[in-house]
Amino acid sequence: MSRTRRLRLALPLGLSLLLLAATSAPTELAPRPASAASAASAPNSAPAAPTSAAASAATPPGQVQDCGPLTRTSPPSEPPLPLSLAPPNQALPSARAGRSYKALLFAQGGSRPYVFGLSDGQLPPGIRMDRDGRLCGLPEREGRYAFSVLLTDANGRQASQSYVLRVLGVTDAKPAAGAASQALPAVPTVPGLVGVNPATTTVPEPADARTAIVYRLQAAQLDALLAADDNSGGDKSGSETGSSSTGTVDGATPPAAASSAPAPTASAPAAPTPPAASAGPTPERPAGLVWSEPQHKQLLQWLGPLLEREYPTRDLFLAAVDAQRCEHSRSLIKASAQQRGESEPPAEALARLCQPPPAGAAASAAKLGGPPKAPGRAATPTVKTSAPKPKALEPGQIPWEDLPDWLLPPVLREWLAQAARRTVSLTPAQPLNWQAVPGCDCLSERSQGLVYAVYPAWNAVGADPQTLDFSLLHRLSFMGLSFNAQGLDYRYLNPTGSGSAQRRDLLQESEFIRLAKHYGTQVDFMLYQRHWDFLLTEASAQREALLTQMLTQVPQQARELIDRPLPGLPARLKAALPLFGHTQHLGDGLSVFFDELPQGEGTRPELAGRIADFYPRFVRALAESLYRNPGRRYALNLVLTEAQLRAGQPATVDQLFRLMLEVEKPEVREGRIADSGGDYRSRTNVELRFMVLLPEPSRESKKRLRDLVERSPHLQGSNRRAMLRSIVPVRLLPGASEEQFRDDLVYFQDNFAGVGFWPAPLQGENFSDRDQRLVRTTLVGSPPNALSAAVCGWVCPNRWPLRLAFDVLLLVGLLVGVALTLHCGWRMRWGRYALLAGVAPFLLGAALLHCDPALRSLRDGNAQLILAIAIPVLLALRVLLRSRVEKP
Repeated sequence: MSRTRRLRLALPLGLSLLLLAATSAPTELAPRPASAASAASAPNSAPAAPTSAAASAATPPGQVQDCGPLTRTSPPSEPPLPLSLAPPNQALPSARAGRSYKALLFAQGGSRPYVFGLSDGQLPPGIRMDRDGRLCGLPEREGRYAFSVLLTDANGRQASQSYVLRVLGVTDAKPAAGAASQALPAVPTVPGLVGVNPATTTVPEPADARTAIVYRLQAAQLDALLAADDNSGGDKSGSETGSSSTGTVDGATPPAAASSAPAPTASAPAAPTPPAASAGPTPERPAGLVWSEPQHKQLLQWLGPLLEREYPTRDLFLAAVDAQRCEHSRSLIKASAQQRGESEPPAEALARLCQPPPAGAAASAAKLGGPPKAPGRAATPTVKTSAPKPKALEPGQIPWEDLPDWLLPPVLREWLAQAARRTVSLTPAQPLNWQAVPGCDCLSERSQGLVYAVYPAWNAVGADPQTLDFSLLHRLSFMGLSFNAQGLDYRYLNPTGSGSAQRRDLLQESEFIRLAKHYGTQVDFMLYQRHWDFLLTEASAQREALLTQMLTQVPQQARELIDRPLPGLPARLKAALPLFGHTQHLGDGLSVFFDELPQGEGTRPELAGRIADFYPRFVRALAESLYRNPGRRYALNLVLTEAQLRAGQPATVDQLFRLMLEVEKPEVREGRIADSGGDYRSRTNVELRFMVLLPEPSRESKKRLRDLVERSPHLQGSNRRAMLRSIVPVRLLPGASEEQFRDDLVYFQDNFAGVGFWPAPLQGENFSDRDQRLVRTTLVGSPPNALSAAVCGWVCPNRWPLRLAFDVLLLVGLLVGVALTLHCGWRMRWGRYALLAGVAPFLLGAALLHCDPALRSLRDGNAQLILAIAIPVLLALRVLLRSRVEKP
């Protein structure tokens, strides 16, 4: 055979061998766990995962795709827990169209390895999910996509959970690079400064005055902790699991869990932040931090339930971190003792395991520069127990008392707070788009406690409407206002422009208020403040003039805002309706939230005193402004955290009680509020409430809140009762387990005025059907019987058309009565049927009297009894007094 012919045969054969080797070679991606059943049924080779958006969009639902190496968690496999996707109601990070997206689903319990699969719904076009629960891809178009994930463990047990992934629109394009290179105009000559007039010169407000601070940690930010391992000298010897003895605990992940989880990487980019939210760069790894891969794996595991969850303040975020770390430490200690067949530490020792950090530790560690006293351990007191003397530590073990600080050194705790800090806008990115749950009824009048909710402005995202059950909510507080020395500073409900365009924008922006009031839910506006530079003015006269201006302008403008009538023709017609007409306003009350209060090292000592002086003055000024409209009743809600109450900044419990006495002006006898059987109400048109944000775990913080009131020497008897009934504890959503949620609701109903939720409970997102049932059965209550529920369920939402029909029927009846009175022939012919004309208005009026919220005062009084007696008496008098005509 010629050489040329041999080459022609060898080239195709060589190319075939190369292609075969490429398709059969093992991939460099992290190993994917698969059950025996799935491995047996899987083909030997699968096609490569599509990388383009079009290819991923064409993937059939449920097909397994590989998303590349992402950080995975590795929870211990023993003791076995019920199989579940964790945490419940996990919030997925929002995606943005045209940007790369990666996210992780967490699971716990059962037996590893796990296999994730899509069981229902549809992923956003361009997003795919692999069998390890990793979501990735390039989303193509915005929208709200609901889907369900089926989790299967090695024993074939299954669990499922529903998720919602929001894809946001494409951001505005950046200006062209050449735009910055255009020639700048000549700078005019400015004369040199000679003097300053402090009486007329003011410092301009910062550009971010209409923003708030929240705390939301993302999984990809944690990869920065391993980015510098080569230079940190971290000890990785703990990657092998050792045996535990009494007084020790394994410092590494058990082999069963470690083998099924790929090693942490730093390749996953940060998940896109929601609109109107901006996060600063992830802080650099703390200098001197000794960190290892086993610690990092444990960190990803116990922090999993907190990732992508929003906390309104720094202390609430750190409290959740501390609670999660403490619970994980106890679980590891118990699992280690059970695996070794040895006794656990005493229960009282475990209860004292996680002590709060000492005063000043947070401030000193905030510098992120000082290493801990020992590698991987913090300088916190060792918990003394009565356990026997521990044996010598084996390789990979640490004393169980040091486990919390091994999991989270103090310097890393402060790093997490800095990494989670987010700036969000108080101006909604779009008009609030709400809808009521199907079959929504009006708010029940048989409530055994109040239900409050806070809706932050930055939650208005996505094209799909957000669903709320208004029959559970007494008040909704819209968080979208800030203020400065010149007055209120807000853009929403204050459209620019003029004429029909301005009216159209205002009508669209106020639609959420109209919907809430349709079901009887009242709407408040929250005044948010986190800038305190105005209190640093040194000249006392100038500072007092600035405060006087603020205390005059802000309350007046706030009252004018909530007293503004709802726009639109339907609102004006409702105000003019006879018998039932009343003006509907934008708001029903105000809320006040002071955040970012200066504290710790570097804070000027006089600033805390100035805030403590400004706070009650501001509250009294708001109340005085609301007094000027005595024809309306208002709610004034003061939002605080439990940590602020304990620290007494901006006010202590006693100071808040004195504010309640000044605002509500109750009758006081011998130092006690004079109430009648506990039925205390404000004697002014302003009702003061204290919304206290509770840290986690709520099973402890709710009792500390009650104890703060109990320990006050000025709150005794009816004073204590009135104070407790003015406090509304606020829980963060999504909630805890069903049992804990039920226990919290019962405790709140027994000890406080009700419950609040932050953010507002959105059905199908952060609030489940289970939560809805618990709130209804515990606090809201149900109608006395099915007939009443059916009638009021239809009458109340349709009360305005029924009111109009009742007025029309009354008018027709009046005209018919006049006509019969004036025309004898008509009276002789049709008079006997006149009473039948009153049946329809009587039945309609009875239905309105029983179900219309505007007629509640008549229902609560004796109006129904008086009518029941008066109608037969009038009919009898008519028969008796009617003139008789003798027969001829």
